[in-house]
Amino acid sequence: MAMRIDLLPWEYTVELAKMLDQIPPFPSDQAIETIERSTGKKWTDIFSIFDPDPIGSASVACVYQAVLKTGEKVAVKVRRPKIGELFMADFKAFDWILEFVEFLTIIRPGYTENLRNEFKTILLEELDFVQEARFQDMFRRSASKTGKKFFTAPKLFHEYCSMEVIVQEFTTGIWLWEIM
Repeated sequence: MAMRIDLLPWEYTVELAKMLDQIPPFPSDQAIETIERSTGKKWTDIFSIFDPDPIGSASVACVYQAVLKTGEKVAVKVRRPKIGELFMADFKAFDWILEFVEFLTIIRPGYTENLRNEFKTILLEELDFVQEARFQDMFRRSASKTGKKFFTAPKLFHEYCSMEVIVQEFTTGIWLWEIM
C-alpha cells in the first residue's frame, strides 16, 4: 500500500513506506539460524562471506550481503522470526474491529468481508518466499524474452531458497521513491 499513491493520500503512503526499509533489524544470529534450518546446511558451507549487518530491514524481512562459495555476490533475504504469528494476530484484531463496526451497523453487515479476505490473502502472500521466488523467476524469464536489456530481475539460487529465505544475485538500483 506504500506504493499505491493512486489509492491512498500521499501522507499515508509516506508513513507506510517507513515499514519498507526503516524497521530495526533482528539479531543476525537469528538470521543465520534460519538460513541453516531452512537449507539443512551450515552457513559456512554455503557462504565464504556473510555480512552480519543487514543492508535492508523491513517489516517482513532483513536483507544481508554475502558471497557464495562459488564467488558470486548475493543478497540473502531472511524472514523475521515469528512474523507469521504477528501478522495473524494483527489480522484477527483488524477482522474483529471490522466485524464489530458491522455489528453496530455503522457499516452494512457483510460489507467488509471481501476487504478482510483480500487483506488476509495479501498478508499471507507477503510471507511466502517460495511464491515470491517463483514470481521473480517468471518475471526474469519473461523479461529476457523481450530482448530489452534495461530491465530484469536478479538470478535466484533456488537450492538455498525456502519459505523463510531467498538467496539471489546481488544487484544495485534505485528506490521507486526516487523516481516518484
